[in-house]
Amino acid sequence: MRHLFVELPYYTAAYLNLWMEAEDDTILEQLYRDWAGTSQHSEDVLEFYRTIKQDCPETIFHGTDLGHQYDTTGARYLAYLEEQGLEKSEAYEITQEVIRQGKTFYKTDNPVYRENIMVENFCRAFDALEGERIMGIYGAAHTVIDGLDFSYSVPCMANQLHEIYGDLVHAEDLSQLDVPEPDFETIEVNGTAYPATYFGYQNTRSFLEEYQYRQYYRQ
Repeated sequence: MRHLFVELPYYTAAYLNLWMEAEDDTILEQLYRDWAGTSQHSEDVLEFYRTIKQDCPETIFHGTDLGHQYDTTGARYLAYLEEQGLEKSEAYEITQEVIRQGKTFYKTDNPVYRENIMVENFCRAFDALEGERIMGIYGAAHTVIDGLDFSYSVPCMANQLHEIYGDLVHAEDLSQLDVPEPDFETIEVNGTAYPATYFGYQNTRSFLEEYQYRQYYRQ
């Protein structure tokens, strides 16, 4: 098993785990619709999760953010647990708590509250694994070992976790990874050859049924 901690609510990660066992993308596509208007609503994000499912099918997601999309994803997951007769389960209790966290945050828009809650949720999930190794993927504002939160008011998540767990915590900023040089190709359009720079492709299956992908070139 590979435990992957992500900047998502508990119930969103739980849905991703259900999707990992599913035969189709129905669950993932529903989450994608819930993410409309956020940075998660991106074809690149969909491909990221599909790649994990394909290449690392043993992955288990753990969401440690507060309750974003509490009225859609959160409410739907609560209903799912109720359908399964799990109202008295730990999953139900945590889902309710994370929904409450989301409601509080969106009433106050307090980044300090969110940062501290992310630490609490991380510790709960990590401690439950009883020493297993994990990896987390979070935005850079949360991952500088000696850094502050987005508002420069309190130590950021990684900083607080380092205080709790010491050298068990290792953080690396991947935002500065070298971007490969674009490929230069010759493409033919209506019988005429053009030199062009190739910038990659985008999977379009979720919004253009007649096409599987599109490619990007610049002359």
